[in-house]
Amino acid sequence: MFQVAYTFSKSLTDGSDWNYLPVYSLDPKKDRGPADASRTHIMVASYVLPIPIFRNRNTLVGKLLGGWQLSGVTTFQSGRP
Repeated sequence: MFQVAYTFSKSLTDGSDWNYLPVYSLDPKKDRGPADASRTHIMVASYVLPIPIFRNRNTLVGKLLGGWQLSGVTTFQSGRP
């Protein structure tokens, strides 16, 4: 099983910090721009891969080592960490 999700986004703000001081105090709209925490591209992949080794054995080794799965979630994103 394999699943992929992709997000394309843009985050705008007029101040990225709590102690932000405007550069253009007479026209705050001029300070608007991309946020520091903006992530334009985000791709998340999740997967479950069955491991077929020892799956159909009725021995003790087959019972202990058979039927395992490898799974995970991987994230790729642009922007600052």
